[in-house]
Amino acid sequence: MSVRRTRDIAETDSIGGGDLRGWPASLGVDNIESIIRILSSARYLDINRLCAAALRAYTRRPDKWILVNCPNLETLLIRDIPYHHRQQAQMHLSESLEVILPIKPIQPSIRRLFLDRFNIYLPDVMDLLSWSRLTHLCLSEITIQTGTWFTLIRECTSLEVGQFYLRMDYDQHGAPPPLVTSLPRLRQLHMMWHGHIDHPRIFENLQLASLASLRIDTYLTIPGLYILLQSTPSLKELHLGPNTPWVPTFNRHLRFPGPDGGVEPLSLHAPHLEYLLIQLDKESASTYASVMQWVEKVLKSGWLELGKATNCIKRLELSAENLGSFCWDLETFAGDIRLFNVEGVDIVVRDAGAPMIWGTRSSYEKGLDRCFDNMQFSYIA
Repeated sequence: MSVRRTRDIAETDSIGGGDLRGWPASLGVDNIESIIRILSSARYLDINRLCAAALRAYTRRPDKWILVNCPNLETLLIRDIPYHHRQQAQMHLSESLEVILPIKPIQPSIRRLFLDRFNIYLPDVMDLLSWSRLTHLCLSEITIQTGTWFTLIRECTSLEVGQFYLRMDYDQHGAPPPLVTSLPRLRQLHMMWHGHIDHPRIFENLQLASLASLRIDTYLTIPGLYILLQSTPSLKELHLGPNTPWVPTFNRHLRFPGPDGGVEPLSLHAPHLEYLLIQLDKESASTYASVMQWVEKVLKSGWLELGKATNCIKRLELSAENLGSFCWDLETFAGDIRLFNVEGVDIVVRDAGAPMIWGTRSSYEKGLDRCFDNMQFSYIA
């Protein structure tokens, strides 16, 4: 557990360690009470769910929970722990936020929130936090129903930066259309979700007028992507993961349609787009020939219409992250790739050593940016 106190100093207080056997009982009541006193003045709290469960256990009274009041808390991170640590601790760790949260609900000072591997259901979760005051929110590997997502994101009216890795637990009968809602301050958004193929309702009736940068990876077809882009009229930067746009494996060659592909060009639905990043998929990365064919298909795609006067794209970045040897292959071919001259478009290959931007652990496996601002976008609104 890392704690930053109210006064602006660099010191941290830590508990726990590599050997978790017998923990939290080994801490003792005095240590827990000292920790609670520190928490009450904290501005920044980075805690794993084992520590959170220990705090809940040691603040329990026969008739109620005595939760910690943190009136100055601005940033809260609750991380998951490796499975073998759970076994060492010999305790069950709930995936319900209501059970794990170690502080008093509705702490109005919290602006930045990170939650790792929880189940979020209505209505209890809405009463736990001041969602409308959050400016930065990261939800990683969160199981959530469509209707719950509709409700939660509409509460986040102050959101500026969002990062979401969702496991969509679809409502059996389908969620009704949500209310039209504006998130006027949202400028950077990273979206990844797993569930049904081509489910574009995640932005349904959302107005994201200030959103400048969007990263997305899910099984979404071009028409499904266009439905999402209806909510983002000011988009300037778009990152497309290996599954977006989505086509069946046997039709991977159709991922980027040619001039006669029969689809409307991207520029019609993202007219202000200046920077496009595209992630190479495994099926297109098996050989030099297939990589170069993929690159040529991207650059000549009638869907992208690169270099046309009606197209604002000035920079195209090609990435092979998480593809092992194919990543350096793309770098090896970088010189050849630049031979594909597209007037007015700077074509670059993402460096293999660049920070990871895809995957559920990409943003924080080596430490989450303290301000949650470093989303690895190039365009900063």
